[in-house]
Amino acid sequence: YCAGFYSWRECHIDLAKLTRFANGRLIHAEACGIDTEKKLLMLKGRPPIAYDVLSIDIGSTPKPLPNASPLEGVTPVKPIDGFCKRWDQIVSRVVSGTDDLVDGDQPVHLVVVGGGAGGVELTLAMQAKLVKELEALGRPP
Repeated sequence: YCAGFYSWRECHIDLAKLTRFANGRLIHAEACGIDTEKKLLMLKGRPPIAYDVLSIDIGSTPKPLPNASPLEGVTPVKPIDGFCKRWDQIVSRVVSGTDDLVDGDQPVHLVVVGGGAGGVELTLAMQAKLVKELEALGRPP
C-alpha cells in the first residue's frame, strides 16, 4: 500500500468472511494467558478457549510516552489502520508542496526509526511512492 502498488482494499482481509469460509470461529478479545498443559487460551473477561494448535500474532502497539505531547511531523506506524490515513496525508502534503513542513523546491527528508526488516521495507516502499509521485509532477525526488 505504501509504495502505491496495491489499493487499501487489496491489502486488507475481511477476517469474518475468511473465518466463515474456513468454518472457523472469530473471537476478538485480549489474550491474557496460556495454559500449555491443558491447552487453554485465557481471554480477558471471557471463558478460556481450548486449542489443538495455537498461532499467536501479538500485533503490538507501542505505548505513548507519559506526559508527552504529540510531536509535529511524527507519525507512528502502529496501529496500522491509522497509519494508512496518515500516510495518505503525508503524500498529499509532499505532493502539494504547500505545507509549512515541506518546501516544494527542496528534497523531502523522511526518517524511519526501526532498522529491522519491517523498518527497511517500509522505508523502501515510502521512497518508491514519493519518487513516483514527484517524478510524475516533474519535481525532483
